[in-house]
Amino acid sequence: KVNKETWFTPWISDEEDDRMILNTEKKISFEEGISQGIEQGITEGTLTTKLETARKMKEKNIDLQTIMEVTDLSKEEVERL
Repeated sequence: KVNKETWFTPWISDEEDDRMILNTEKKISFEEGISQGIEQGITEGTLTTKLETARKMKEKNIDLQTIMEVTDLSKEEVERL
């Protein structure tokens, strides 16, 4: 859009504009990928911690309801441990 402005035309070619747009899109995609990866890692790490806590609580013979309340895991998730 900017490249179509008469005041800007002498400063950048269509090819350079396309290259800059592509680089910007790549950078945005990369940053979104990193952000999604961090979010996914945190989610998986949280679940791993909850499962490990529940497993240890089961080993101590703590009742199912308490384990579910403490870990926010479902009955099925705790029973699978």
